[in-house]
Amino acid sequence: MELNALMTIITQICVFLGMLAIVNHYFRRTWIPPEAWFLCLGVGYALLRRYIYPWLPATHLDPHVLFFVVLPLLIFASGHLLHPKQIRSQLVPIAFFAFAGVFASLALIGLPIAYLMEIRIIDGIFFAAAVSATDPGAVAALLKRYSLPEGLQTICEGESLFNDGLAVVVYTTCAALAIKGMEIEATLFSLKFIWALGGALVFGWLYGWITAKLLLWWQDYRVSTELTLSIMLALSAFIIGEQILHVSGVIAVLASAMSFIKVRSGTGPIARPLDSCNLFDPFWTYLSLVLNALLFFTLGFETGGHDFPITWLLLEVIAVLVFSRAVIVYLGSGVLRIMRHPLPLAWQNVLMLGGLRGPIAIALVLMMPEDYEHKMIFLCLAFVINFVPLLIQPGILQVYLGSKPAALKP
Repeated sequence: MELNALMTIITQICVFLGMLAIVNHYFRRTWIPPEAWFLCLGVGYALLRRYIYPWLPATHLDPHVLFFVVLPLLIFASGHLLHPKQIRSQLVPIAFFAFAGVFASLALIGLPIAYLMEIRIIDGIFFAAAVSATDPGAVAALLKRYSLPEGLQTICEGESLFNDGLAVVVYTTCAALAIKGMEIEATLFSLKFIWALGGALVFGWLYGWITAKLLLWWQDYRVSTELTLSIMLALSAFIIGEQILHVSGVIAVLASAMSFIKVRSGTGPIARPLDSCNLFDPFWTYLSLVLNALLFFTLGFETGGHDFPITWLLLEVIAVLVFSRAVIVYLGSGVLRIMRHPLPLAWQNVLMLGGLRGPIAIALVLMMPEDYEHKMIFLCLAFVINFVPLLIQPGILQVYLGSKPAALKP
C-alpha cells in the first residue's frame, strides 16, 4: 500500500471517530438517536464530495468485509447481552415474532414493493428479506430511561437477535433467486433451512461452551485473554458455520455468544470471578456503537452519492413498512393470546414503536452486488425506511412511555 493511500485511510478513520465523539457528546440526550445523525452526516459528506470537493476520498465498505467481519461482530455484541434463562422465560413470543416477522415481511413488504415499482415479485421479496431484520437498538438508550418490565425488554431484544439470523438465511436464498436466477425446490429449501438453523444452534452452542471452558480451565481472566478469545469466537464461528458446515453463520455466532457468556459467568470450582474483566461489556458495547455508526454513515454516503428520486414511492414504502409491522405485532399478539401467551396492549404498542430497521438491514442492502439493476433505488428506499422512523418513532415512544408507566406492568 502506498504511503498516500495509507495516510488517506488514517485521516478518514480519525475524522470518523471525531464525528462519533461529537455526536455522542452533544446529542446523547436527544430523542433522535445517533444513527439518524450519522445518516445525515453520510449524505452531507457525499453531497460535499459530489458538488464542491470532488477530491475528497470515497467511503465504501467491501461486501466481503461486511459479511465476514462486521456482521458477526455486530451479532456477538448484541448476543452477549442476553442470558439463555431470559430467552427461556419468553421463548414463545420471541420465537413467534422472529419467525412471523421475517416470513410475514416477505409478503407484506415484498409484494407491495413489487407492485409499486413494477418489478419482478422475486426482486420485491429480495428487498423485503434485506429489510425484514428489526433492531430496537436504536431506541435502547431511550428504553433504559424507564423502568420497563424485564419480560418486555427480553422480547424486544430476543426478537431482534433471532430475527436478524433468520433474515440473513432468507436473504441469501432470495439473492440466489433474484440475482443468479437459480431455482430452488420447496422441499430442498425446507431441508436446507432446517439444517441452517438447527445445525447452527448446535454448533454455535458447543463452540461457545468449549471456548468458555478453555478460558475457565486456564484461569486466565486478564482483559487481553477474554477479549481476544471472544473476538476469535465471533469471527471463527461465523466462518466455520458459513464456509465449512454451510449453516447460518449469524445463528452460530448468536448461539456461541450466549453459550460463552453463560459458562463464563457460571458457578463451580473453576468459575470465573464476576469482576475479573470489567472491560468486557464496555468493549463490546463500544464496538457495536462504532460499527452501527459506520454502517449508517456508509448508507448515507451511498445514497447521497447518486440522484435521489423524490416520488410518492418514498411515502408509500413508509406506509407499507408501518402496516406490515402493525400486522405482525397486533395480529401476532392475537395469535399468542390463543396460544395462551397473551401480551398486554401496552407491551404491543412498545413492540410496534420499537421495531425500527437497523444495522443488519443496512448491511444486507449494502451487500447487494453493484451490477444488480435495482440496488440504487433499494439503497434510497433503505435510507428512507431507516431515517424517517428514526425521526418519528423514538419521539412518540418517549411520550408514550412517559404517559403510560403503570400500563407497562405485566
